Order: sequence, then C-alpha cells, then structure tokens
Amino acid sequence: MHGNFGTSLAKGTVGVPVSTMIGGNVWRSLFLTLSPTIISICLAIPLGLSQAIKRNKTWDFASTSFIFILYSTPAALLCILMIRYIALQFHIGQIGIDSLAQEVSAANFPMYMINNFSMFLLPFAAIVFLSIGGLSRYMRGSALDTLVQDYVRTARAKGASNRRVLFRHVLRPSAIPLLTILGLSLPGIFSGALIIESIFNFPGMGILSVKSVQVGDFTTVLMITLLLSVFTVLGNLIADVLLVIADPRIRLQGKR
Repeated sequence: MHGNFGTSLAKGTVGVPVSTMIGGNVWRSLFLTLSPTIISICLAIPLGLSQAIKRNKTWDFASTSFIFILYSTPAALLCILMIRYIALQFHIGQIGIDSLAQEVSAANFPMYMINNFSMFLLPFAAIVFLSIGGLSRYMRGSALDTLVQDYVRTARAKGASNRRVLFRHVLRPSAIPLLTILGLSLPGIFSGALIIESIFNFPGMGILSVKSVQVGDFTTVLMITLLLSVFTVLGNLIADVLLVIADPRIRLQGKR
C-alpha cells in the first residue's frame, strides 16, 4: 500500500529496491512490444478485410494458409529460424542485443533503438509475425459477420460503390472486436515477450522474470506478479471503455 516492495534477494543486486530494478525493464519492454503491436493491428485490419471480401478465393486460401503457419509456429522456433536464415544467411539484422542496452536509461532508450535499429529488427519482426495471425483471423471473422448485415445490403441496394460500402459501413464495425484484444494485450505489452527477450538477450521484463525465478528472488517475482494483475484489470477496463466509445449500440443499450 505504501509502494515499498522491498529489496532484491538475488546475488549481485542484494539491497537494490525492487521498484528500481523493474522500472527500467518495464519501459524497455514497452518500447519493444508497443510499436510491433501497433504495426500488427495496422496490417491485420486490411489483411483480414481483404480475406473476408475475397472469401473462398485463391487469395483467401493462400493468405489463410500462411497466417495459420505463423499462428501455430512456436515463438522459440520462429526466433531460431529468423536468426538462422535472416541474420546469418542473408545478414539482415543481428542475432542478439548488445549488453550495453541494459545501461541505457528509459528516457534515452527510444533513440538508442532508432540508432541501432538493425539490432532490434529481428525481435520487432518476431512480435509482428506472432501477433498478426490471431488479429487478422479476428478481423476476417468480424468482417464476414458485418458483410451480411441488413444495413450493408441496404447500402448496396441503394447503389453505393464497393469502396464506400467497405470504408463507410464495414470497416468500423468490423474493427471493433480488435479494441477488446488491444485492451487485453496490455499486460503482454508491459510484461514483455518472455521467449523473444530471452532468445535475443533483450533487457526487459521477460528476461527479468525468468532470472528472478531461477535465482529465487521472491520479492521481485511478487512485484512482477502484482504488476501483471494490475495491468490485466486495467486492460479489461480500457477495453470496455473503448467499446463504449466506438460502438454507439452499447451506449444506447446503457441508456435504456
């Protein structure tokens, strides 16, 4: 209640306040996961929408097959394949994060990532690949439900162009379920991508959690667990608020 979460019990950091240890790692994980999450949503919306429009056609089958492969690939295997074929074979990006990244302050970390983008390219890409599969499937299913609604049929019957129907009547209601996913993904954004951080040696919450459990640093583990709980509740609240803002039908039902 007083914000005093004790000190670290791990060898080498004994006596260091847990809040100090977690503070920098939270922001680094946020910088790592937030941008790829936004990119994934921006890619998933047009991808899922195009799949719904071209349902049961060549594009739908091909893109769906590729998405299912990404969606079902374990994160560790994907990272290893990216290191093997992208970093080592084609020399794109780097196989790990420099240990100096841990010494960079939270305020300077975004600029550090920009200046050393090749070092963070593979973790960024891994998060995008692992996220876009589920998001695009949600978008596709939602768009299919929207396309058969009466107001869409009415717009088509009145002679509205496909472009107008798509962007005026289909896009917004189809994207509403993604707001729920965005809110529920808040704990993952702040807690970091545990496997990806571990493989690429990224100094964030994911690797801190693993190391704290391994060395028995119980005070740090307790604070990490508490933060995840708070972010989970906060994510649900944000998702509900976004739904009320984006969907007028929910506001009307609340007034009744």
